Amino acid sequence: MQNKLYISLIVLFSCLLTATSGILLKKGMRTANATTAMFFSLTITWIVLGILTIFFALDTKFDQKGIVIYSAIGSFAPLVVRYFTYKGIDHIGASKSAPIRSLTPLFAYFFAVVFLGEALNPPVLIGTIFIVAGTLLLAEKKKNYMSNSDLKFTYFLFPLTAALLAGIATNLRKYGFEYMDSPILAAFLTANSAYFLFTIFLFTFRKVNLLMFNRNSILFFSLSSFCTAVTILLTLFSLQHSKVTLVSPLMASIPLFTLILSFFFLKKEETITKSITIGTIVMFLGIQLVIFFT
Repeated sequence: MQNKLYISLIVLFSCLLTATSGILLKKGMRTANATTAMFFSLTITWIVLGILTIFFALDTKFDQKGIVIYSAIGSFAPLVVRYFTYKGIDHIGASKSAPIRSLTPLFAYFFAVVFLGEALNPPVLIGTIFIVAGTLLLAEKKKNYMSNSDLKFTYFLFPLTAALLAGIATNLRKYGFEYMDSPILAAFLTANSAYFLFTIFLFTFRKVNLLMFNRNSILFFSLSSFCTAVTILLTLFSLQHSKVTLVSPLMASIPLFTLILSFFFLKKEETITKSITIGTIVMFLGIQLVIFFT
């Protein structure tokens, strides 16, 4: 019980950092774009985790399969996952994107049942109903979105796709610890793969010109990236010492932190409506039902 509480506090703190990262991203995107945010995030995360690996993980015991698994994860998570997450924040805002992105625990739970042999309990169905209801509340004014050239309902697919891929990645990370005992090295291998693949993408498809460098965005993106690096480490540590069905549902707390931070720091940029607030709470309660009965 004590270990469960300890892990839960770590995960909740990582949720706060993730929400903070999202708010900082939104502020940085005032004068930049998602590609620039992605570049800074991957670069700084790679540097931070590389330094930590040199000082704390060079003597790690690992199997070659572990290297392959975490390098493979880096090819789509955080690479593709983060890109779609940033696009979601950029197009529909942090307060709307985060609740949909929080569907990750639901996807992760079902993948854990299928691939890791964890039991599927009836309350999951109730939780699913709550989550779907919360999503509908978030999209309550979708007709208005469709008529607005700046905000299309299809933009909600960005955080939804990110949630699905992140759910797959969560299970792969847990599985990878059978071949590696260091969350630091695991995080660095993932970041290393993502960083170099994205760099190759920028130069191969001549997207370097999309990078927008200015003092304001660099500051916010750098701070956001540092939060992301710490979050990755905390999440991997939690997965190493606990189950997917504990860690992943707790990550659903991110929208609540995002909602609170958005209220205080993004008042002029995002409108926190009643439907968004209720939708976020309903989605959170739905996923917590999964936690309580598993």
